[in-house]
Amino acid sequence: MEQRNNLIEMYYTLRLTFDEIKYILAKKHKVIISTRQLKRIVASLGLYRRRSRSNLFDVATFISKELQVSGKLRWMHTKCLERGLEIDKESVRLIIKCLDQTGVKCRNARKLTRRTYMNNGPNYIWHMDGYDKLKPYGICIHRCIDGFSRNIMWLEADTTNKDPYVIAGADLGTENGIVRELQVALRDCDGHETNAFLYGTSKCSQRIESWWNILRKERAQFWMDMFQTKWGLS
Repeated sequence: MEQRNNLIEMYYTLRLTFDEIKYILAKKHKVIISTRQLKRIVASLGLYRRRSRSNLFDVATFISKELQVSGKLRWMHTKCLERGLEIDKESVRLIIKCLDQTGVKCRNARKLTRRTYMNNGPNYIWHMDGYDKLKPYGICIHRCIDGFSRNIMWLEADTTNKDPYVIAGADLGTENGIVRELQVALRDCDGHETNAFLYGTSKCSQRIESWWNILRKERAQFWMDMFQTKWGLS
């Protein structure tokens, strides 16, 4: 019973929906419960996503450490939620503004210095992302690249790059959020999903973003021009 409640608390803190929590409990932990029972357990544990707010000092302490990685607002807000801190995006923005005034000014002036990419070795981290430039023409591309060797792990074209049955650190795209939940459910990380999956901004995924630029220049732009001129698609 206690182990079940701990699992529910962990998955609820990760902001999974009730249906997702039920699915993971059934498939991974062999625990079958109804939605009504799950809601009662969540209420008995005192878990509330909208009513409770984390202490601002705790949030500021966490943000001050994460500022060494990135100061992007959306990325920072997501990291706070993953850490289990209940805070709205506007509060995160104000905290960043107070703690990193110089960084905020640089970002507003677009004068940030280029960062050096670091990777510990092959298979240390894979970067994955979807390419939507050809999506208006019914072609969606999804790709994964090894950050160290630049080896292409997969490169697939389909009619969608949002479906988890079609695709599997990544940026904060919708499709990658689904993949994160699947990977956390399938891999035992002792309650710390960051061991299996890391979010990052597009600027942090230099390897794959650079490759998208090459694809646009060498191949994608040709087909975009053809679709627009020959068939009048836009």
